[in-house]
Amino acid sequence: MLYLKIQKFIILLLALTAVANSSCMGDSSGISPPLDELVYPVGLATVNDDETLLVVNSNFDLKYNDGTLIAIDLTKLDNDSTDLPYDEKTGVYTIKESSLDDFCDSTSTTYCNIDEKSAVDSTQTIRLGAYASDIELTPSKDRALIPVRGERAIIEVDISKNKKNLLDCGQDSSRNCDDAHRITSSDNLSFPIEPYFVRTMDYEHEENGVKIVETLGFATHRAGGEVSMFSVSRKTGDSDPVYDNKLIDVINGVVEGASGIAVNPLNGDIYVAGKRDPSPSVAVLKVLTDLDAGGSYLVNPWFSQAATISISKQMYDGSDARDIAVSPDGKTGFVVTQSPPALLKLNLETYEVTDMMSICTESSKVKLFTDEGNPSTTDDDQLYAFSLCFLTGQIYITNTEYMIPVIRKTGDGPQDIAFDLKRKLAYIANFTDSTISIIQAVPPFNQIKVKNPKDETDLRILRIGEPDLPKGY
Repeated sequence: MLYLKIQKFIILLLALTAVANSSCMGDSSGISPPLDELVYPVGLATVNDDETLLVVNSNFDLKYNDGTLIAIDLTKLDNDSTDLPYDEKTGVYTIKESSLDDFCDSTSTTYCNIDEKSAVDSTQTIRLGAYASDIELTPSKDRALIPVRGERAIIEVDISKNKKNLLDCGQDSSRNCDDAHRITSSDNLSFPIEPYFVRTMDYEHEENGVKIVETLGFATHRAGGEVSMFSVSRKTGDSDPVYDNKLIDVINGVVEGASGIAVNPLNGDIYVAGKRDPSPSVAVLKVLTDLDAGGSYLVNPWFSQAATISISKQMYDGSDARDIAVSPDGKTGFVVTQSPPALLKLNLETYEVTDMMSICTESSKVKLFTDEGNPSTTDDDQLYAFSLCFLTGQIYITNTEYMIPVIRKTGDGPQDIAFDLKRKLAYIANFTDSTISIIQAVPPFNQIKVKNPKDETDLRILRIGEPDLPKGY
């Protein structure tokens, strides 16, 4: 078994090396990707009132000629459409089958693996190219943005409330997106290689009493440390959005190995963390325009680095920061780093580090979730930071007020997380074993399990997809 684990690690290492050295498009020939399977998932997002989970498949080992964006129907988990009564206190579904072996699509006595094909409409699947690395929704949640390194582009996909036409990117018969839904190089501006993470923010102002909303997107580029800015949509009054997708500006050399990025809609700041920064810091960027002179955020805005937040006292041997998130009130930031393995807490008003907590090695992403407790008051609201641990297959869930974590197990190589407000669940994309774990997004943060009332001792961890592992692993 140890040999198989080492062999699997070597295969993964080779795949990661190939990605790091690649900036070209994937092979258009070869095997078409499955349109209803998890294949090295790297990005998750819930849409349409948590009825659907969007999953970005990266095709990291190049087994197929494209990665994909698939949509999983989450209503399969609802009591009114399934025989799975759910106990919110324990996180346990109780099935009505004669046994768990009849219900689950696996023979494992530990896990109950559910075949994702049963909840995916393959006619909605979009082909992306290879090496996608993230997914971000616009503030209005009507569009998904996906950086694809193999395409050297940001793919933009429209999201509809109509399940029969859920995803649209002007796709052709092969499910490939058209040029109008891609951010690439413009006539006078080159789009940098290795787009990695992406975020969006709305900029609002009035013209002659009419509210104008202009949406901008920002992407980090890991190879050269650039940050690119592009337009996403524009909405005037109650009219439909006008999409004018184009690359607007690029800032070079923001931080070496630019990776994590977060936006702060309350003050307009954009924060960037890097994995190879010899002077450890978080870069602070801003977008400005002269509205009094008829300026626009989409036409010749000023995009520049305004400040830095030093994290040098907490780091050693340079920075290896991977991701950053901003609290809903815009006052606090959270950064996960790999050297040292830590979660940093930042004061975004004074631009300084206020706290630090040791976490697991090989952290990959951090996202925030607010447990509202009693919905009628905000006095008991509690903000939690969910930090994914790629190497150890864990998630650290930290009470951000006291910086106290609880630790839960995930699948192999957790890479992204999305929250389900309706069901108070968190979905975790496990890159290495191509599965999705499900845990409670609120205390006690249990892994979701299923049981049969005829055998109270037979509890199995519920997850979507089944690992493609060697026999005997």
